[in-house]
Order: sequence, then structure tokens, then C-alpha cells
Amino acid sequence: MQAQANFAAGVSTITDVDEAQAMFDIVQSQKIVAINDLENKKQAVQILTGQYPAAFYAVQPNISLSLPQLSGQASNQLASKLEAWLQHAQQNNITLNLKKLAYDLASKEVELNQGGHMPTLDAVASYNKTNANGGINGFGNNLNNTSVGFQFQLPLYQGGTVSSKVREAIANKEKAQQEIEVTSRKAELDTKQAYLDITSSISQAQANEQTLHSSQSQLASTNVSFKVGLRTNVDVLNAQQQVFNAKRDLLQTKYTYLLGLLKLKYTSGMLYEGDLEEINNQLLISYD
Repeated sequence: MQAQANFAAGVSTITDVDEAQAMFDIVQSQKIVAINDLENKKQAVQILTGQYPAAFYAVQPNISLSLPQLSGQASNQLASKLEAWLQHAQQNNITLNLKKLAYDLASKEVELNQGGHMPTLDAVASYNKTNANGGINGFGNNLNNTSVGFQFQLPLYQGGTVSSKVREAIANKEKAQQEIEVTSRKAELDTKQAYLDITSSISQAQANEQTLHSSQSQLASTNVSFKVGLRTNVDVLNAQQQVFNAKRDLLQTKYTYLLGLLKLKYTSGMLYEGDLEEINNQLLISYD
């Protein structure tokens, strides 16, 4: 509207009008995509929680971004800190520990089936009590029979059943061992990726904050130049777009940082309800 008014007043060209219209159309298209993406995210939340969210929440603009540390961690070396998290994940990752338990059970199953070839000696005991009522010609009898002893069993050939079960148990044990190795590598990869996402987000946030400050200064200068006739309204729109892009990028890096914290604590077996509450406290600005 402003571009058309300036063109009608003779203070701008048709090119300025076309550029402003093109930018408006692009923004409208991006708005439609963003609305659809927001709706998809709400539907995903409804599937997870059973409740449709009325609104989402953005990150507070003044949250502090810092490298996470384990208790007792004192080294300032980035590689050393990462190595400590990797070691912690290998010891406390929930999925990995479950795989280790499955391997222990598979090992016990092998021992149990291998014992099918061995003779057994069991202690056995029995107790019987018989009551016989008396008739017209005699009295009844009460008999108590107790026996205690040992029972020796020597398994003979059972058609390969025991051997087959042993082979199956050994195969399950080897499978459990392979699953431990795969899960261990995945835990290491996920931990490293989450930690690097955090460090990268911190660096990007610092750069984006500087970009935002510069773009805001540029917008202020462009507005002044526009008022005195040195810049066009298209220049103002471009400057405004740069400001909004810088704000978006800054928020995105903070989202990535918070998500990286959750992923890091999860992969290292340290994610608790209090961590979720702490992250939730950083999301206070509502976006409908």
C-alpha cells in the first residue's frame, strides 16, 4: 500500500512497487507454510499427550547458555569434558544397561541348557496317611507312611533336544552381545552429537546476537534515510526482514541448545523430571 501510494505521488518507480509486491507475496507464502507446520506440531503433541495444545511457548530472550558439566568435572578442555560425558553414557545409558541385562540372562540360559546333559541328584521325601473305617467285624486302621531318600537321574539320548536348545541359547547370547555393541556405539554417537549441538548453539547464539544488534542499527539508519528521501520503502522492508530473520535465527539456536541439553542428559542416563521442569521454566512467552 505504501509503495503504491508513493508511486501515485511520483516519489517512487513502478519497480519499487513490483519489488514490494513480490516481497509481500513471499511473506504470505511463508506464513501459510509456518501455520501448517505449527498445526502439524500441535497434532504431534496431541498424539503424545492426548491433549491438543492451545498454544506453544517460545524461549525466553535472556536465558543463559553454558556448557553442561558433570559433578566433580573441573577440566576446561572441551575434548576432556566430552570424553567424560561419553564415559558416563557408557555406564548409565538406560537402553545400554537393559541390553547388558539381556546378555546376562542369555548367558544364564546357556548354562541352564548345557546342564541338560549332566546327571542330577535330588533329595526326595513323601508322606502318606491312610484312614480305614472299622466295620461290624473289626476295627479300622490308620496308616502313616513316611519316606526320605535321594533320587539319581542320568539323562540318556533325547533325540538332540538338549543340543538344539544349547545351540539356540548360544545364538541368543551372541545376538545379545552384538546388540550391546550396536547400542553402545549409538549411545556414544547420540551423546557426542548432543554435546556438539550444545557447543555449536552457544557459538551461534553469540554470533546471532551480534547480527541482531547490527540489523537493528541498520533498520534505524534506513528509517532515517527513508524520511529524508535517501532510501525507498523497499529498503526499509529489506532492513525489517533482516531484523526478523536475526530474531528467528537467535531463537532457533536457543531451541537447539535446550533440546541438546535434554538429549545429552537422556543419552547419559541423567534425565529426571526436574530437568524437564527446568527447561519448561525457560519457555514463558506464548505463541498462539
